[in-house]
Amino acid sequence: MSVLLVIYDQGDEDSFDSSRALVYYWVAVVFACVFEAFPRGSTRVQKQSGFNPHDKANIFSRWTFHHLLPMISLGFKRPLVQEDIKDVMPKTMEAQPSYQKLSVNWEAHKRAIEHANATASSEQLKKKGPLKPSLLRVIAKTYTLEFASMLAVKLLASASQFIFPVLVSEMLKYVESEQEEPVSRGVMLAVGMFLASFVVSFAHGQFYKKEIEAGLRIRGGMISMIYRKALVLAPSSRGSIGETTNHMSTDVERWPNNLSWMVHWIS
Repeated sequence: MSVLLVIYDQGDEDSFDSSRALVYYWVAVVFACVFEAFPRGSTRVQKQSGFNPHDKANIFSRWTFHHLLPMISLGFKRPLVQEDIKDVMPKTMEAQPSYQKLSVNWEAHKRAIEHANATASSEQLKKKGPLKPSLLRVIAKTYTLEFASMLAVKLLASASQFIFPVLVSEMLKYVESEQEEPVSRGVMLAVGMFLASFVVSFAHGQFYKKEIEAGLRIRGGMISMIYRKALVLAPSSRGSIGETTNHMSTDVERWPNNLSWMVHWIS
């Protein structure tokens, strides 16, 4: 309805284009239906379903983290326990899906390296040496979409941060100008400053959310791989328990931290 009123205000009654208004109306309806199609979790049936709050939330709730408000309110009243947070995040954040994706790509990468070494000539092996598996390449291949989305959101935030000072400078020129400037230009600059600040806050929130999720997936997948590898190794080649624990804690933690900083450097 608001779309129709806007179109109607743009001209007089005789110039009102009903066909264009109808098209805009149905575009708005389809747009609203697409976003509202996500389950909210507000009905009795949805509340009794086995989905967690993240999967029940629509896209606006995920963007604004509204689905986390019940847990935040509960944490304000009393200390949170494991039962309060075990079903907050989606199932894809669990270690099993991350381990399956990472282990499949790792085994495929090792087979490709073995095939390349087997088919390489002796001169190539003497000159460059045999190829070795690269865990960095496997992680980059496994979590390409996660890092691409992180980079896109971070670039959006960085671009908005550069745009805001430019708009402030233009606003100062507009205010201090001795010539009469149109009011519409000042309004556009003010709206642009607001949108730039909003985009920076929104993009930073989404970036840190994606960064934490990607880090948890990498950490869970690598810990599972190390643990399963330690179970099948012979005692003589397994090493000490301290070395295995160090790999599963300190070494694994460096991967998500360093890879997230790579996104900062690129942006």
